[in-house]
Amino acid sequence: MTLNASAAGNLQTTLQVAGVDCAEEVSMIQRALKPLGGVREVRVNIMSGKAIIAHDETITPEVLMKAIGDAGLKAIPEGEKAGDETQQRQK
Repeated sequence: MTLNASAAGNLQTTLQVAGVDCAEEVSMIQRALKPLGGVREVRVNIMSGKAIIAHDETITPEVLMKAIGDAGLKAIPEGEKAGDETQQRQK
């Protein structure tokens, strides 16, 4: 769904969003990201729980995750595990 047709949308961020299982969460994500002027398009895959966001360079993954978080959903970068099990302790 195109939110801001005037935004460049030359970058793409994929986020894993917890608890996306129906159209209501998709609407929540779109409503959360629409005010961000640099977001061009948001596509949400309900099956995988992934949100694919096309945006310009003014938008960072942190901005997207915060906006989704403020809407009451939890988003993490695709490929990261919730809880940071990926970080290895340096000895």
